Amino acid sequence: MRALGCIAVAFVFTVWLLSACGPDLERQSQLERVRVLAVRADPAEIVFDPQGSVPPAPVRLTSLTYAPDGGPEVTYALCRPGANVYAQDVQCPGADGLTLDGGVVDVGDPSVRALLAADGGVPLTDPSFQPQLARGIQLNVGYLATDGTPGDRGVERGVYQLSLRATEAPNHNPQLVQIFVGTNQAQPLQGARLPLKTKVTFTPSLAPGSVETYVDAAGQTQTELLVYSWFATGQGKVEDFRSQEPFNGLGKRESDYTTASVPEVVTLYVVVRDGRGGTDWIVRSFSVGP
Repeated sequence: MRALGCIAVAFVFTVWLLSACGPDLERQSQLERVRVLAVRADPAEIVFDPQGSVPPAPVRLTSLTYAPDGGPEVTYALCRPGANVYAQDVQCPGADGLTLDGGVVDVGDPSVRALLAADGGVPLTDPSFQPQLARGIQLNVGYLATDGTPGDRGVERGVYQLSLRATEAPNHNPQLVQIFVGTNQAQPLQGARLPLKTKVTFTPSLAPGSVETYVDAAGQTQTELLVYSWFATGQGKVEDFRSQEPFNGLGKRESDYTTASVPEVVTLYVVVRDGRGGTDWIVRSFSVGP
């Protein structure tokens, strides 16, 4: 995301969200200003039928956001293919992008096709472009989040990359269904009361089928590596900003959290990404204190 001189990017093919670096250098997991924590596409990518008989379904973008006084308003725009979207003088949303009403990307819309074909970009109707379409390309979608607060803390700009492919096996978003206290998945976090000044463990739970196998560009079968990002309000501390779904016996999905020394109500935001554009999140609240 690019936030007034500080850049952070949410990539479809990257499992990490590079956090914006505000002037007070707050922790990545710390929520104090307007933030876009994740962007999700539904469906997870724009899919062309390789046989050309079924048009691509429109994709709707939504964001997981935070603002101190309530959720910010988010505007999306499809950026010009030739635009350097990370340059400070490029405005997308703005003069360098096509505003997406309702956050919907519809490649059947003539205005969308015209923008994509500009600057020698993405000529979807050109037969010579089909091999590249089969490999997949990334579309840049710019977003602007604001809650009306003056200055840096009330605005965040960023770029999300949306996959466009011709495939019979599209990617799907994982589904994050619960966060538990501890590792035995016995106590849901929502509504829990935790003691002061104590380190606890939070464990995410996925719906069956969230981890998919797929064939990569080299024709090799791969298994997704799902990665979690953890954010929280309040004075407690997220000890593990990132965790990952175990793979081949490596990695841990849990995140440790140290509660504050004063009573408070905390909201926890957890994002999961599959490294191929699939994203989901869950929000849970709990109390700290006697």
